[in-house]
Amino acid sequence: MERIEAVLAALDSLPVPDPGADYGRRVWQQIAPRLPEKPGAWWQAWFQPRRLAVIGVAVVLIISAFIIGRLTSPMPGGDNVATKEQVRERILIVAVGEHLGTPSEC
Repeated sequence: MERIEAVLAALDSLPVPDPGADYGRRVWQQIAPRLPEKPGAWWQAWFQPRRLAVIGVAVVLIISAFIIGRLTSPMPGGDNVATKEQVRERILIVAVGEHLGTPSEC
């Protein structure tokens, strides 16, 4: 322990060399090539040209599918709509069928 203290005392007595005005620049020149590249912001990854093209194609396909669906779907008032008479007839058939199908209670 005494030897370590003696070495440290000897080091304290030595003068500190002046690093110079360009010390920081020289250190960064040596360190910079070893540092990993700084990742960009998260939004930069989403706005890359290839990704924007894929998103654009997807949007065009969705809009096209919507428009095609609207143009090819049956319009109200067509053959799929029953008239009042047809609705009444169906209700009557269901009511009579239920009445005749259920046993009478005595």
